Amino acid sequence: MTDKERIGLIKKAREELIKIGDCEGNGTANMNAIYNDMGWLVEQAERALKNAEDIEIMDRQLASEQKRIMELEKELEDLRFIYSTMNGKRIRYKKALEFYADKNTWYQKHIKQNEYEAPIALRDEGRIARKALGIGGSENE
Repeated sequence: MTDKERIGLIKKAREELIKIGDCEGNGTANMNAIYNDMGWLVEQAERALKNAEDIEIMDRQLASEQKRIMELEKELEDLRFIYSTMNGKRIRYKKALEFYADKNTWYQKHIKQNEYEAPIALRDEGRIARKALGIGGSENE
C-alpha cells in the first residue's frame, strides 16, 4: 500500500471515528480530541508527501540544469578554441595589412639615373599575404 493510499484510509477512519459515541453522546468530547489530533497527523503526513514530491521534482530539475551546465561548458570550450584560432588569424592578417599599408614598403629606391630598385612590396610578390592566409607551398615561391 502506498503512503497516499494509507493516508486515504486514515482519513476515512477519522471520519468514521467521530460517529463512535453512544446515542446519548457519551464519549464525544474525547472522540473530538482524538478526531482533531488525527486531523493534525493527516495534515502532517500530507505535507510530508508533498515535500517528498517537491524534492523529487527539484532533483529532476537539478539533474537537468547540471546537464545543461555541462553542455554550456563544452560550448564555451569550443568557443575558446575558435576564438584562439580566429585571434591568431586576425593577428597574421593585421601584420600582412600593416606591411602592405606601410608607405616604405612601396618606396622605390633610386639606384642611378633612370634605375630604381623595385619596392619591397613588389619583390615580396604577395608572399606575406599568402602566408597570412595560410596558402601557398614554401617560403621561396
